[in-house]
Amino acid sequence: MSKYVSAMLGVVLAGVTVAVALPAEAAEAPVPPTPHETVLNYLYGYANGRTIGGQHHKPEVHSVENPADWVTFSSDAVTTVTGHRPGLWGADFLWYDGHQDQLVAEAKKQWQAGSLVTLMWHQCRPKVSPGICTKDPRTGTPGETLTDAEWTELLTDGSTLNRAWRRDLDEVAGYLLQLRDAGVGVLWRPYHEMNDDWIWWAGHGERSRRLYQMMHHYYDSLGLTNLVWVWNVVDKETDAWASYLPSAPYVDVLSLDLWHSCIVGTVDNCQEWDGDEPTTTEYDMLVRLAAGRPVALGETKKVPTEALLTRQPRWSWFMQWPEYDAENPPARLRATYAAKAVLDQADLRRATPAEPGADLARNRPAYAKTSENSWMGARWATDGDSRTRWGSTYLDDQWIYVELAEAAVVRRVRLDWETARAKKYQVQLSADGSTWRTVATLTDTSTSPTLRDIIIDDSTPARYVKIYAWERLDARYGYSLWSISVYGD
Repeated sequence: MSKYVSAMLGVVLAGVTVAVALPAEAAEAPVPPTPHETVLNYLYGYANGRTIGGQHHKPEVHSVENPADWVTFSSDAVTTVTGHRPGLWGADFLWYDGHQDQLVAEAKKQWQAGSLVTLMWHQCRPKVSPGICTKDPRTGTPGETLTDAEWTELLTDGSTLNRAWRRDLDEVAGYLLQLRDAGVGVLWRPYHEMNDDWIWWAGHGERSRRLYQMMHHYYDSLGLTNLVWVWNVVDKETDAWASYLPSAPYVDVLSLDLWHSCIVGTVDNCQEWDGDEPTTTEYDMLVRLAAGRPVALGETKKVPTEALLTRQPRWSWFMQWPEYDAENPPARLRATYAAKAVLDQADLRRATPAEPGADLARNRPAYAKTSENSWMGARWATDGDSRTRWGSTYLDDQWIYVELAEAAVVRRVRLDWETARAKKYQVQLSADGSTWRTVATLTDTSTSPTLRDIIIDDSTPARYVKIYAWERLDARYGYSLWSISVYGD
């Protein structure tokens, strides 16, 4: 018998037959989710109270001995100090300076290791004839602008300048397509700090917003289904943020960069600026604009404190900018990464023990009475990914069931519960999805492991396997299952 079964309390095997009319729910097809869908399930699953610790990487920041180690140098430094590997890896396509292949290779490695990947791009000002595009403030991107006439031409589909802009998009799209083909989901943060005025695409209200939407449309047409679109502003002029925000279909996550917070005086007459923390006004504004979508700290000079994350629990991740070692002494880094609310790479990877035998529930259609939101449906309990999960609404009476490919004798059901789990529940089987028989009842799971193997003593073949729960362990949350696995003879 499994060690998990031996730890169970109050398990009762039964042969009770019950008829349960299941509410109609649209079938969730047994097809693998896209990386875009997977990343959003992660984010909605970790929302409100848990924040992924992240680190950006720049080609300019590397060891003395090996310039090529820039792709891990900054994360390595965090790991050395804290013992925790950041759970989010960030990088930038920059100015076409020849490091893109290395970036793509490392993004694949980070995704396979369990980290989320976020990418940005300091896109060059579109030009009819490609010219110099560097970081130089006199000749490069930061120093360039568009005239009103050029903005009109850029936003006109098919114009000469619009075609030049698409040519630039094609170059980066090739690398993003490589990541798509490798199954890598990307938190894509284009045209960052859209409300600022230091770069050509920013500070132009409706024009900046339309440019973001145009990129979204174009990349959709190229089949970039692995992108999670992250809209970004910088911490200034909060009242103007809404004028830069595209409509809901264009934005999956809203994010804020911390570089301009005024701590003495007002924004218009500031005596002291500080980029340490988002103000309550900034946090509340972003959460309001998000309307239930995830929010994140896109760039931070200092890692957030545990106290901040307690006051502002909705941050899905933070990404520390490199080159600010003095602002992040070892004690500050260790305190942040040791905080219960902060998730590292190991937390996201969620390695679970390998199981012998075929999982009859893997990639099979699943159905639930309720789901917490559209990104946490029943399908995530059978997708084979230990990091995705189903979550119910915050009510006691709930169920989730899986339809097997064919009728089978069920010998064992494995449930990988999240902390928000059932205190009392049953395992039920059915041949037709209408009449159910209870084969296991668990009535006291408050001290039991979250990973549960339940041995089934029933020899009648079943096509459907259901978990019916009627009491939550913690009434503040719904029920949440990372996975349901079913094993036969």
